[in-house]
Amino acid sequence: TKNTFLLLFILIISQIQQYRLTLYEKIQNDSILLIIDGVISHISFNAAYIFYLLDIDLLLIPLHTSHLLSPFDVSL
Repeated sequence: TKNTFLLLFILIISQIQQYRLTLYEKIQNDSILLIIDGVISHISFNAAYIFYLLDIDLLLIPLHTSHLLSPFDVSL
């Protein structure tokens, strides 16, 4: 699943880069914070390195805490 998620990261990167083009020129190159859950399949050195090169900071939240951190999440 790491390779599959690496492909998803590439899609996320392309969306972030497209979004940067819509920002004011003054802040286009500022770093962006991407918050993801800490599932082991989401942690990839290659993806983290690509994010680092593109000035995208990663914040990994602990497992099983997303429902505590987001009021819109509903769990059963």
